[in-house]
Amino acid sequence: MTYSTFEESSDDGSPLEVYQFVEPGGERWDYCSGDILVTFNGVTCLPIPIKRDSIVVKGLTSERPLKLTVPRDNPLAMRFVKFVPNKSIALQVHRFHRGDLTGDLNIVGDSQLVWAGTIKSVTWEGSNA
Repeated sequence: MTYSTFEESSDDGSPLEVYQFVEPGGERWDYCSGDILVTFNGVTCLPIPIKRDSIVVKGLTSERPLKLTVPRDNPLAMRFVKFVPNKSIALQVHRFHRGDLTGDLNIVGDSQLVWAGTIKSVTWEGSNA
């Protein structure tokens, strides 16, 4: 099925998202929503508890910042405990559906880039960042 077919289906749609954080010339962190480890473009994405606010898209770009919530002990969040790193960390959010997964959990179907930008700040609230 195509991405739009899954998206419009009331029975077959089961969305998952991949969050790819990349520090120029440095580290990367690849996560996915849901409860399974997946491979996206040859990169293994770890499942973590991650939440985001809604994305407002006009054309190919997002209209506003995106707020994410991850556990406070997340390795990427821990980089922001004392200060914001001097290198920008880029984020891309890709959305796909469980029906796009092969038996070995590779994403093979359509995915949509739904947001791209950089981390501007991190706030701490209880057990979350």
